[in-house]
Amino acid sequence: MGGLLQLPSGTVAPVPGTGVVAVAGAFSEWQTQSAPALFGDVREESYDPSLAQWVPASPAELAPSGTQYAYVSVGDIAAPGTTSVQVHLVTISTASDQIIYSQGQTAVLGWNGGQLLLVEHAPTSNHTEGLLSLDPATASAVTLQPAVNGVEWYLASGAEVWGGQSNPADASPPQVEVPWDEALRYDLTTGKVAVWSYHPGDQVTVVGTTASGDPLETVQGTAQTSLVVATSPSSAITLLTGPGLASAHGLSVYSTFTDANGTWVATDQGLYLLTPALKLVQEQMGNFANATIVGPCG
Repeated sequence: MGGLLQLPSGTVAPVPGTGVVAVAGAFSEWQTQSAPALFGDVREESYDPSLAQWVPASPAELAPSGTQYAYVSVGDIAAPGTTSVQVHLVTISTASDQIIYSQGQTAVLGWNGGQLLLVEHAPTSNHTEGLLSLDPATASAVTLQPAVNGVEWYLASGAEVWGGQSNPADASPPQVEVPWDEALRYDLTTGKVAVWSYHPGDQVTVVGTTASGDPLETVQGTAQTSLVVATSPSSAITLLTGPGLASAHGLSVYSTFTDANGTWVATDQGLYLLTPALKLVQEQMGNFANATIVGPCG
């Protein structure tokens, strides 16, 4: 259920009617409890400030106009290799729900203006993804980046898409399921891919971006995890530190959201605001593991 967090009191006011429930007989679809029903995926919710209403979509799935969002539904999950993944486009005001793409194993990554960004998973290899741009008006897709073994794209922000890969020269890569020690930056304007950050022996993940487009990264080592803002490929400012991968309670960042105030960061140590001057201010103490920032602070 959606809710509003009051600052500085820390009081949470749940918003009636914002809950979503599973669609009967469907594998991956959810729907709003209020009518007309809006459908979405993976039990996502966010607040649409342009329409002043809650929708069953993540902030990344919500179009820049605020009038539409995209989501995926999964078809015949009981038949591996023939599973149909369908990309939907929903017009919020009318609850119109159209299937606009159904090729390959795709997921919605975000938007680039009026174009929808999708990742396409290689069916025969883990951690291998291509990057597509889909025109919702024509249902035509263009490959921006082909699937490359070991490369994943996971965050779209502004004119960049961020991803990860492992450097084969790393003599002691992080011992985790997804051992990214490099953060990749794909420039949607130039079409160029570059390594933005490389941390030998550590796992690096871009968890968000500032208003100026600088990536917020978690750098997880065995002994310590750091939250940094990587202002350039050769410069980073450490914002927060905590236990590393060897600890059962390492520093975790659960969600981020950038608005006019700065960048909000929800962690297991509390809720923080990273100001435009790159000063990190703790707004609330506590563990925000069960809360996701899904809209701007008014």
